[in-house]
Amino acid sequence: MAEQKPDVTNRFVARALLYNELTDQQARRLAAATDQAPANTKDLSGNPDKLASAWQYTKSQDPAAEFWQLHDQTLQQNLAAVPPDAPPEVITAAHNDAETKALNAIYPYRAELMGVGTKVIEDQVAQADRIKKLVDSHVAATTVQPAAEPAQLLMPTPAAPVAPEMAMPAPMAPPPPMPPAGPPLLPAPGPGGPI
Repeated sequence: MAEQKPDVTNRFVARALLYNELTDQQARRLAAATDQAPANTKDLSGNPDKLASAWQYTKSQDPAAEFWQLHDQTLQQNLAAVPPDAPPEVITAAHNDAETKALNAIYPYRAELMGVGTKVIEDQVAQADRIKKLVDSHVAATTVQPAAEPAQLLMPTPAAPVAPEMAMPAPMAPPPPMPPAGPPLLPAPGPGGPI
């Protein structure tokens, strides 16, 4: 049976068809725009030294303990503001907020590298796994040789002047290939920025 064509002489049908066509065009433009890297970013996938430095950077002496302490403190404050009959989404949001605040306070560049706020949660987790594997393989390759000073792996604070780059030992083997799901990104350096 032949497909029935809509009656375009009916103005309501014509408007509905036009609306559907415009909606489809807007969806295609939006999909193309969201597939681009956020503005003011640069690709760090080709520079494992800077990627490792950004991933590991922290001002904390004991990052794990301070992360969980800040997380628990923020979570307590968030849950105190939640009414007893709150839906589960509100409680989940309180947990997410506590984790994000602790992450930003202890590891300030990790959220940007993972794409928090610019990617869906599944992509954030996949990006974090890819970066962690890349950083771990890079650190393992560079620490096989004489031990590097911890200061070589940390990025300078924005308030401190940026020291000349120290030569890192050459890696023994290139990192394993990663699946092409998007390069790790970090905002481009601003005036006096650490990267």
